[in-house]
Amino acid sequence: MWLLPISMLLTTALLAIPLSRYLAWIMNGEYKAPGFLKWFEDRLDTGNQNWKQYTVALLIFNLLLFTYSYVIMAIQPWMPLNELHRGMLAPTTMAHAAMSLSTNTDLQHWSGDVHFSNFTQIFVMIANFFFSASIGFCALAAIIRALRFGPDKVGAFFLDMWRVMIYMFLPVGFVLSLICLQQGMPMTFKSANIVPSLEPAAMGTTDSGQAKQQTIIVGPLAAFIPMKQLGTNGGGFYGANSAHPFENPTALTNFLSSVGMMLFPMALVLMYGRMLHKLKHAWVIFSVMMGLMIGTIVWSVYFDTYKPNPGITAHPQERHFEIAREALHRQLSGMCLVSGA
Repeated sequence: MWLLPISMLLTTALLAIPLSRYLAWIMNGEYKAPGFLKWFEDRLDTGNQNWKQYTVALLIFNLLLFTYSYVIMAIQPWMPLNELHRGMLAPTTMAHAAMSLSTNTDLQHWSGDVHFSNFTQIFVMIANFFFSASIGFCALAAIIRALRFGPDKVGAFFLDMWRVMIYMFLPVGFVLSLICLQQGMPMTFKSANIVPSLEPAAMGTTDSGQAKQQTIIVGPLAAFIPMKQLGTNGGGFYGANSAHPFENPTALTNFLSSVGMMLFPMALVLMYGRMLHKLKHAWVIFSVMMGLMIGTIVWSVYFDTYKPNPGITAHPQERHFEIAREALHRQLSGMCLVSGA
C-alpha cells in the first residue's frame, strides 16, 4: 500500500530535477532554435516588456481565448466530427465553461462524452489545456524576471507562450501520448462504436420492440489525456474522468497520470531557484511543499485504507456469510415454487 505513493513521489522528484534545469534553460533564452522555429520566434518577439505591458498582453490573450472557446462551443452543431449530432449547450453553461478553461480552473459541470463533439474536444478542450497552462507558466516566468531584473524587464509574453508550448508541453505530452496509445487508450476521430450487447435487450428496446445496441463513445483520448494531466487541468473526456477505463486503461497509465499531475508543479519550484540564482531558497520551498504533501498522503492512506468503513466491518464475518446463505436459500425456494406452479 505504501509502495505506490512512495514510488510516485520519488519518480516525480527525480524527473523534476533535470526538467527544472531544462525549463530554466529555455525560459532564459539560452538555447539556439533551429531555423524554421527561429522564424516563428522572431515574429512573436515583441521585445522586452515592462510588467504593465506584459499584464495587458496576458489579459488580452485570455479574453481572446475565452471568446474563441465560447464561439466554438456555440457553433458545435454545425462543425465536423459531430456524427452523434451534439447540440449547443445553454449560453450560461458555455460562458462558465469558457471562463473556467481559460483561467485553468477547469471546473467541470458538463460530461464531455454526452455534450461535446470530437471537434469541440480537440479545438476547445485540448487547445485550452495547452494555452491556459502556458499562461500560468508565463506569469510565473515574468514574476521571476521582475524579482531578478526589476519590473521593467519581465520578457515578451508571446515569445514566452511559444517557448512553453512548443519546447516544453508539446514534447513531454507527445511522449506520454505514445505510451498511452500503446497501453490501449483510444485515438480516433470516430465518435462512437455501435456494438451488440452480450445479453439481448440489455440496453432496452425501441418502440418497435427491437433490441437497442450499445453506444461506446470514443475519440482522440491519447492526445487528450496527457496534456490534461501535465497542465493540471480538469475537464475529462468522459464525465467520470480518469475513473473511466478509456481515460485510464492500465496500471501504467494510472501511474503516469499521477506523475504527470505533479511533474511540472515540482519542476517549476526548482526552475524558480535556477532562474533567480537562488537554488537553496527553492530547495527550502520544495522541501516544505513535499513535507506537507507527504503528511497528507500518510494521513489519507492510514485513515482511508487501514481504517475500513465501519458500516462494512460492524458485524462479524461469519454473520455476513450467514446472511448470504439465507438470501440464497430464499431465492432458490422461490425458484422451486415457480417451477412447481
